[in-house]
Amino acid sequence: MSLSIIYHIYKNSKTLEASLQSLLDQTDNNFELALVNDGAMRGVTQILKNINIHNFKHLTYCKWNQNVGHSISFNTIIHDTKSEYVHYSGSNAIFDKDFVKKINLLISKHKPDVISFNEVNADGSIQEFKKNNTKMNMMLHLSMRDKIYRTQLLRDNNIYLNENAYFPLVFVYQILMAYKKWIIVDDVSATYQKNTTFTYNLYDIFDQNDYLLENYRNSTFWKSVSDVMEFFMILYVINVFLPRIFDAYRDKQIRKQAIAKANEWLNHNIPQWRKNKILNSNKNIQPELTNKFAKIKFSLYYLVKFFKQNNL
Repeated sequence: MSLSIIYHIYKNSKTLEASLQSLLDQTDNNFELALVNDGAMRGVTQILKNINIHNFKHLTYCKWNQNVGHSISFNTIIHDTKSEYVHYSGSNAIFDKDFVKKINLLISKHKPDVISFNEVNADGSIQEFKKNNTKMNMMLHLSMRDKIYRTQLLRDNNIYLNENAYFPLVFVYQILMAYKKWIIVDDVSATYQKNTTFTYNLYDIFDQNDYLLENYRNSTFWKSVSDVMEFFMILYVINVFLPRIFDAYRDKQIRKQAIAKANEWLNHNIPQWRKNKILNSNKNIQPELTNKFAKIKFSLYYLVKFFKQNNL
C-alpha cells in the first residue's frame, strides 16, 4: 500500500468526529489508517464508538493504556508500517475529499521523498526541488502535518521524533539534510482547526532550538543553510511559541515572562536575528510568497515594538 495516515488521538475531541468522517468520505480508500489511541479520555473514546472506526477498509488500531505522547506513537508506526509513505495527522485536520486520491497520484507519478503543500494560490501547480534554496524554504510550513514522507527515507537515515520532548523542527531539518526529491503542491489538502489544548510543553520549543544549535551548528550542511535555519528558529519563537502562550494563558504575568524568555533566547543565541538575510530579502522572494513574508514581518514589527515599550 502506498500511504499510511498516522492519526494520533489524545484529548482534543472538538473536531475529532468531523476529522475522521472526512477520512471515511475519501474518494480513494486505498490507504491505511494507523489510528493511535494515546490513552485517550472517555469523550474521545465515545466518539470512536459513534463513528465506528471499523468502517475503514484498512485499519491498524493501537491503544496505549496511558499517554505516551506524539513521538513514541509516530515512531512505533514508522517502525511497523508496510506502507511506502506516511502522513502524520490528528483530530484538528479536516481533509479534502480527494486528499488520498491526490497523494496516491503524486506518489505514482513523481516517486518523491517528500510531498508538501503550499496553498498560496491553490492552483494545483507542482514544483520539484532537488536542493534547498530560498524559494523552497520560504514555501515550507514549519509543521510536520502538511507533509508526506517516504518511509524508507526515514528508516535509512534513522529519522525519528525525539521521544523525550516534541522537536518537530529537528525532524524537518533531518529531512532537509537527507531528501533527494521534494515536491511542493500549490493546493488545499486539508484545513486545520485551531487547537488550544496543547499536549506538549510549549517551552520545549527553546530546548528544540538549543538541540539544533548544539548538534548541527558546526556541520557543513548547517553552514550552507544557516540563514534558513536561524529564520526557522526565529519563527518558532515568534510565530509558534508566543501565539500559543497567548492562546493558552490569560494571565498577564505568564505572558510577560514568555515574552521576556523569547527576547532573551533570541538575543543570546541569534544576536543579529533582526538582520537575518531572509527576513530582510524581499527582493529575493517570489511574488506568490509576498503575503506570507509580509505577515512574518508584521509579527516581528509588533513584537519588537512590544519589547521596547516594556523595556524587555
